[in-house]
Amino acid sequence: MDNSKEETKQVFPKLKLQDKVELFMYPFMNELEKGLVLRKDDLKNITFHHDEANTDRELKEYLQELIENHFATLPYQDQKEFYFNSEISGGYVINYSLFSDIFINKVYLPNEMTEEIKVQLRKQNSVYTDPDIVLEITDTNHSELIYVPVELKSTKKNAIPGSSIQQITPTEWVIFVKHSDKGEIEITTGQYIYAVNSTMQFPDRSPRPSVAFNELVNWNKTFRREHKGKTKDQLAITIKADIIEKKSELLEDWQGVLVERWLKVIEKRTVKKNEAWFNNTIRNYTLEFLNNYESLSPNEKVQLKETINEAIEKYNKYADKEE
Repeated sequence: MDNSKEETKQVFPKLKLQDKVELFMYPFMNELEKGLVLRKDDLKNITFHHDEANTDRELKEYLQELIENHFATLPYQDQKEFYFNSEISGGYVINYSLFSDIFINKVYLPNEMTEEIKVQLRKQNSVYTDPDIVLEITDTNHSELIYVPVELKSTKKNAIPGSSIQQITPTEWVIFVKHSDKGEIEITTGQYIYAVNSTMQFPDRSPRPSVAFNELVNWNKTFRREHKGKTKDQLAITIKADIIEKKSELLEDWQGVLVERWLKVIEKRTVKKNEAWFNNTIRNYTLEFLNNYESLSPNEKVQLKETINEAIEKYNKYADKEE
């Protein structure tokens, strides 16, 4: 760990503001989560809407006021350090004081988003969607404005449908609030990819991989730790490449994931009482296709495979151009 400290002294002062803000968001979201936990009574007075409606206006307004007035800068700058251990980019020990020149200038609600901000977000991210809130972050010199979108999820259940597959930014930050009719409130925060579970519904349009409150909670319990150090309290976050790879497969090869699941559906002899209607549609389609395929001549079977492969290749080309 001492070697990491030495490496930090050499590397981090040279960081661009964009890279510095990306690191800043880890301890910031952790401190914001703890601040929200201490303010559960405030959240109990907020009116939450339906899980999929994404219209939690009161929650957005509350977070705007809270962040601008109480979390504009990273707290505990003299008492804490941040240990960032990534299998992808390496490990470093960073004093919170490294972020002393960074502050959140403003929090934007959806109706406050200007066209200039939207253009900037499109430059920063390969995928653009209308964010729930956007943090405008800069340094004391106002050398540059960095815009960080934050997704808000509120639910009475654990898992809910997430964003459509084409609109997901895996590294986007999420504030997840779980609430009940009894007034109980739970809060967790993290990056979107760590909230994705293995469930993917087949809707009428684009697939929407589920995100789960407990999925993100469990990741935080395992890979986000706080403990007392010899001189300073320490926040430690570990980024595991295999976890990112596994979850990214669901997001990047979602068609392949669905195909594998559909194959399992038609191979199973058991049928659940509460199965989705689509499972039986898959069975009927597969049976009809097999009957048709068996009636073809050998040459016709080869031709059909070629036709399907050509159609897949054409579709993929069109999809690549749209991206």
